[in-house]
Amino acid sequence: RFDSDKTIIHICEECGMLAVNDSFRGRQYCSRCGENVEITPVELSYAFKLLLDELKGLCLHPKLVLKTKY
Repeated sequence: RFDSDKTIIHICEECGMLAVNDSFRGRQYCSRCGENVEITPVELSYAFKLLLDELKGLCLHPKLVLKTKY
Protein backbone atom coordinates (compact mmCIF):
# COMPACT_ATOMS: atom_id res chain seq x y z
CA ARG A 1 0.00 0.00 0.00
CA PHE A 2 2.84 2.40 0.80
CA ASP A 3 6.09 2.52 -1.14
CA SER A 4 8.90 2.58 1.38
CA ASP A 5 7.85 4.91 4.16
CA LYS A 6 5.18 2.97 6.03
CA THR A 7 4.92 3.73 9.73
CA ILE A 8 2.52 2.83 12.52
CA ILE A 9 1.12 5.48 14.85
CA HIS A 10 -1.35 5.12 17.70
CA ILE A 11 -4.59 7.12 17.69
CA CYS A 12 -6.97 7.73 20.59
CA GLU A 13 -10.46 6.64 19.55
CA GLU A 14 -12.18 9.08 21.90
CA CYS A 15 -10.58 12.38 20.85
CA GLY A 16 -8.76 11.44 17.61
CA MET A 17 -5.37 12.78 18.73
CA LEU A 18 -2.04 11.00 18.34
CA ALA A 19 -1.39 8.85 21.38
CA VAL A 20 1.92 8.46 23.18
CA ASN A 21 3.71 5.15 22.64
CA ASP A 22 5.72 4.54 25.82
CA SER A 23 8.04 1.75 24.69
CA PHE A 24 9.96 1.79 28.00
CA ARG A 25 6.85 0.81 29.98
CA GLY A 26 5.21 -1.05 27.10
CA ARG A 27 1.96 0.91 26.96
CA GLN A 28 0.15 3.51 24.91
CA TYR A 29 -1.92 6.35 26.32
CA CYS A 30 -3.56 9.57 25.23
CA SER A 31 -1.99 12.72 26.66
CA ARG A 32 -5.38 14.44 26.50
CA CYS A 33 -7.81 11.72 27.68
CA GLY A 34 -5.57 9.67 29.96
CA GLU A 35 -4.97 5.95 30.14
CA ASN A 36 -8.46 4.44 30.22
CA VAL A 37 -9.35 4.90 26.54
CA GLU A 38 -9.10 2.70 23.46
CA ILE A 39 -5.87 3.26 21.49
CA THR A 40 -5.77 1.99 17.90
CA PRO A 41 -2.62 1.44 15.83
CA VAL A 42 -2.94 2.98 12.35
CA GLU A 43 -0.67 2.31 9.37
CA LEU A 44 0.14 5.39 7.27
CA SER A 45 2.95 7.03 5.34
CA TYR A 46 5.80 8.67 7.22
CA ALA A 47 5.36 11.90 5.23
CA PHE A 48 1.80 12.23 6.59
CA LYS A 49 3.09 11.63 10.12
CA LEU A 50 5.61 14.43 9.61
CA LEU A 51 2.80 16.71 8.42
CA LEU A 52 0.81 15.94 11.58
CA ASP A 53 3.89 16.72 13.71
CA GLU A 54 4.43 20.04 11.90
CA LEU A 55 0.79 21.01 12.43
CA LYS A 56 1.08 20.18 16.12
CA GLY A 57 4.16 22.42 16.27
CA LEU A 58 2.00 25.29 14.99
CA CYS A 59 -0.59 24.61 17.75
CA LEU A 60 -3.01 23.12 15.23
CA HIS A 61 -4.07 19.77 16.62
CA PRO A 62 -5.60 17.64 13.84
CA LYS A 63 -8.33 15.22 14.84
CA LEU A 64 -8.33 11.89 13.00
CA VAL A 65 -11.71 10.18 12.74
CA LEU A 66 -11.29 6.41 12.56
CA LYS A 67 -13.68 4.09 10.78
CA THR A 68 -13.71 0.36 11.25
CA LYS A 69 -11.87 -1.67 8.67
CA TYR A 70 -14.63 -4.24 8.20
